Amino acid sequence: MKIIMINGSHRKTSATASILHEMYQKLETYPDVEIQFYNVADLNLTYCVGCCKCYKNGKCIYNDDIEITHPINFIKISIIRKNIYSKK
Repeated sequence: MKIIMINGSHRKTSATASILHEMYQKLETYPDVEIQFYNVADLNLTYCVGCCKCYKNGKCIYNDDIEITHPINFIKISIIRKNIYSKK
């Protein structure tokens, strides 16, 4: 089984990252599990400008690290975690 994990936090040592690493350690104990783990902080990403070229051409106009997520279509489980802050 293929699993992709994306830490959406800009901090690699955040609570979000800790949760994902804990999950990673548990999941890797299962046989036939292949896990890809990415930290958004490590990726070179360009903001989307809404041109919709990716829908037409199947590829983003920017040559950045978003292309690593293309295998996401062939992955059975996707775990994407992002911090959510609220003002009190």
